[in-house]
Amino acid sequence: MKGLVKSFGEPKYILTTDTYNWLAENLSLTFKNHSKNEIKLTYRCYPVLKMMLADKNKKVDDIAEDF
Repeated sequence: MKGLVKSFGEPKYILTTDTYNWLAENLSLTFKNHSKNEIKLTYRCYPVLKMMLADKNKKVDDIAEDF
């Protein structure tokens, strides 16, 4: 947690979900206690998500051209 705070600044705490969230220009991180001995860190990289969506649309167009 200290490393994340040092790298990304203070997180926003969401009381209802008991999570800490960081937002950056190209990245979002969610930190949550999963159990007594485990934590869950979820990250989303927006440029990669855009590339995946573009690839998905391209594949759909390629399949549609076959018909």
